[in-house]
Amino acid sequence: MPHSPHPSRPDSGTVAGMGWHFFQWRSLKTRVTLFTLVIFVIGIWALAFYVAVLDGVFRRRTYQSRT
Repeated sequence: MPHSPHPSRPDSGTVAGMGWHFFQWRSLKTRVTLFTLVIFVIGIWALAFYVAVLDGVFRRRTYQSRT
């Protein structure tokens, strides 16, 4: 029988026996990946916010030029 990380709890039918223990939260690779993902998501959010602000500015200008 393969060694389970928790002897009181056998593998619960996960893919190849790899549950949440597949991720080594303290490893450098995991931290770099999560940091990169967070920076990417913040960048996309900031870009969307910037475009929304510019869209509002351009809409106000075109509305003012029509009146």
